[in-house]
Order: sequence, then C-alpha cells, then structure tokens
Amino acid sequence: MSWIGSLVEFAVKRWQFTVLLFVMFAALGISSWMAIPRAEDPDFPVPIFTVIAVYPGASPEDMEQLVAEPIEKKLNALEDVKKLTSSSSDGLAVVRVEFDPNVDTERRKDQVQREVNALRADLPAALQRLEVKASSNTDLAVFQLALVAPTTPYALLDDVAKRFEDALARVDGVKTAARWAAPPRQMQVTLDLGRMFCPRPDATASSQCTRQRQYANSRRFGGCRHAPVQRSHAGSLSHRR
Repeated sequence: MSWIGSLVEFAVKRWQFTVLLFVMFAALGISSWMAIPRAEDPDFPVPIFTVIAVYPGASPEDMEQLVAEPIEKKLNALEDVKKLTSSSSDGLAVVRVEFDPNVDTERRKDQVQREVNALRADLPAALQRLEVKASSNTDLAVFQLALVAPTTPYALLDDVAKRFEDALARVDGVKTAARWAAPPRQMQVTLDLGRMFCPRPDATASSQCTRQRQYANSRRFGGCRHAPVQRSHAGSLSHRR
C-alpha cells in the first residue's frame, strides 16, 4: 500500500482529527484575510521619476535644446532605464524616466537627484525651478487648472492662483492643492549715493554736495535701475486628493 493510501485510511478512520484539522486551517485563513491591510489605492514603491524645469520666457525649442536634451542624456546613462520621455512647452520642460520594477526605488531616486544636481551648473542660469518628483500611487490628480494670461505680470497671476489654491484646499476630501510655474518674487534696492553724501546740505556745502551727486551719477552709482518686467504665459495649479 502506498503512502497516499495510508494517509486516506488514516483520515477516514480518524475522522474527528480530520474535521478538527480542517476547522483549524479555515480559522487560520479567515484570521489572515482579516489582517491583510486594505486600501482603495494600495501604496507600493513605483520607480518612476519626473524632472520639472521652469524657464520663464523660453520657447519650446529652447527648452528642448538647452534643458530637456541634457537631462535626457544624463538620465539615459543610468542602469535599468525602461522608458524615457520628455515634453517641452513655453517655459516648461518635463522629463519622465521609468526604471525596471525590480530595482530599489529609493536608491534610484537618489541617483536621479544626484545626476540632476550635477547637471545644474551646465543648464541656463535663469532657470527658476529644477526639481525631481517621485511618482506615488497614493497621489491621484483629480484635475489640473492652467491660468493663461499673455500680458499679465507674474505677481498678479500668482495672486489669482493663490486664491484658487486656498479655495481648493478647504474642500472636503482634498489631500493637497499646490500651485507652481510662477517664479519667486524678488526686490531690488538701488542706493542713490549722491544723496547719501549730503542728505541735508546747508547753504555753504550746497555746491559741493551738488558736484558730488553729479560725480556719483556720472559713475552710474545713482538713480534707479529697474528690472525688466516679466510677462506671464502660463501658470499651473494641481489638485490632489
């Protein structure tokens, strides 16, 4: 008699033990099923990274040649690259790199960040934003809203986007709302050295102070230098839950 026949004979003759064994296995299965973490969108590491570069005023051709192509060459040299895509538009370049699913996601993220940081010195100095974002299956973009105003200053467009961001963040069920593409605001102060020489000249020193101011102005130390006015082409606002 084979061992299979002996096992069947034992299960039939000791049916109480067989029933008890099946009940134990069923209880163990139900307990394991209840202990499994469940979520609508389970969180698992995804080796997909996006490099975002913002260069206000640049044409799509300039963004592709000066920004997107150098980044693509750097990232394409990494190991286990499965797919590499890029898109360029007015003032914006987006490069997306996808690695094989069996790689270490955190390690690949560090490598991508390191390569982008090393490339920063070779990219245009006027880049307002250059960052690496890791894809996450828990961040689902419900919609993206683009604000387009060809003749509106960046400051005004950013104020409008800020109001949209605050309103969306107060909606129930919204995980996060963020705005981007507008460069940070800066303030430039130019000193009038001619006035600093004699802030309140008296009658005897009036002619001397006048000559000093004229000399300072002739050396281009005085007056006010205005930064070029930047015009907005597009802004972007993302809404996530």
